[in-house]
Amino acid sequence: MPESEKKPTERYYSTPYYDSYQKGITGAVMTLDEKNGDKILENLVVVILNDVIEQNSNNAAALSALGCLFASLGENLEIATIFCQQSVDIAPDNGLFRHRLGRLYLKENQFDDALRQFKEADRLGYDSRQYIEQIENKHISRAS
Repeated sequence: MPESEKKPTERYYSTPYYDSYQKGITGAVMTLDEKNGDKILENLVVVILNDVIEQNSNNAAALSALGCLFASLGENLEIATIFCQQSVDIAPDNGLFRHRLGRLYLKENQFDDALRQFKEADRLGYDSRQYIEQIENKHISRAS
């Protein structure tokens, strides 16, 4: 197939620029996390992430980012959680992916699951202490 007929992601998969492409997606998602998201940009990133996952269904970074974006767009939290859980299943030693999964569990009031993910994320080097303390303080106040 001529290069001009390939999707943008197919072109990147077959070049050394693939790693840069993935880093760009991760950077875009982290920027959206910080700014609470511009809906047009979020939707564009969702389209790109879907394309990336279509090319490689084991792309943990894309699955985690897509789960995070679905949650920020107000999509079904259960589906967002499934994407994030799949990313953790693929890359269990990634603290960021565990932190994102923990945040989704927290939104679903699954405090024990959230606490487990935050503790593991923190152990792996992703600072989740604020969330750990928040959950532990809720448990203490409920017990009193």
